[in-house]
Amino acid sequence: MKYRQHLDWHFRQNRRDKDNTRKAQSREWYYAASDWIQFEETEDFEEGAKSWFETQQAVEAEEKEIQKVPSVCAGENPEDAFCALCHDKSEQFYNDEREEWHLHSALMVDGKTYHPLCYDDYNVSIFINNITLTLKTLFYCL
Repeated sequence: MKYRQHLDWHFRQNRRDKDNTRKAQSREWYYAASDWIQFEETEDFEEGAKSWFETQQAVEAEEKEIQKVPSVCAGENPEDAFCALCHDKSEQFYNDEREEWHLHSALMVDGKTYHPLCYDDYNVSIFINNITLTLKTLFYCL
């Protein structure tokens, strides 16, 4: 049904175009009052140059994202820079707020340094091991 209506619309459009070629066409100089009332001016802000305030907001948002990354104090032991599970070295950076060297994307748990993902995997493996042990004990008891 929609296709048929669409073809009818094309037919009417073509007929209107033929009829209009016989008449002299001119455009009105001014919009009608109803067009002025309904008109909304829209600007495309994304294409224009960003103001200083917008760039500052973007910089502050990036700084906040950087601050969300966990870090720990680097310490004096060089072995603390390595993850206890994957043994990859963490990047060091100078934390201006605390005025000390920190390890980027690192967690310190029980005196060992971990990457956040490695620590999550470690916790999951401990959880799975505990579940398997409890299941084994339950089956042996039955």
